[in-house]
Amino acid sequence: MLRLPVGFGVGALLVATVASAQRPPDLQGQWTLRPDGADSVTVTDSAGPPLEPPLRPLVRPGTSAKARERIGRLVGMAQAVPSFQIEQADSTITFVNADGFTYTVRPDGPPTHVVAGTDSIETRARWKRRQLEIEFRPPGGGKLIERYLLADSGLFLRLEVVIEDGALAQRLWRPRMYRRVTD
Repeated sequence: MLRLPVGFGVGALLVATVASAQRPPDLQGQWTLRPDGADSVTVTDSAGPPLEPPLRPLVRPGTSAKARERIGRLVGMAQAVPSFQIEQADSTITFVNADGFTYTVRPDGPPTHVVAGTDSIETRARWKRRQLEIEFRPPGGGKLIERYLLADSGLFLRLEVVIEDGALAQRLWRPRMYRRVTD
């Protein structure tokens, strides 16, 4: 049985609980990929070795060349970046990747578009409890979902990447761990 201190009403408990549940976590800062078991990260450039093993999609038998190309584009979008910065305001979150690619999302707002090369990719961001979920829908179909979850310590950011497409024979999912860069 929950026992409340004298003078502490259930209404105050509900208001405090709702207020803390509605406040999104502070994701702002510089984040660096942390390989499994390592305390530090050696950032590589595009000529260096890959940051992680490649995603290997299994496609359904009879999948068209166009669908295979679409899946290849989604897998390319899902590749790890060695580091990124998050700038967080009241209604927007801006990501700046290590290579300078920048995009902004509006959690729980209307869909926005990210321009990557010649593609305009529809994005929709939402807070799901304390997790930020961003859905990317490139032209031609399929979708990529990124889920950001801040550790209680505030030092680690778990990023889950999921690729969904009807031509895939399995769910493509990749977890990553980033560490906050502190001075």
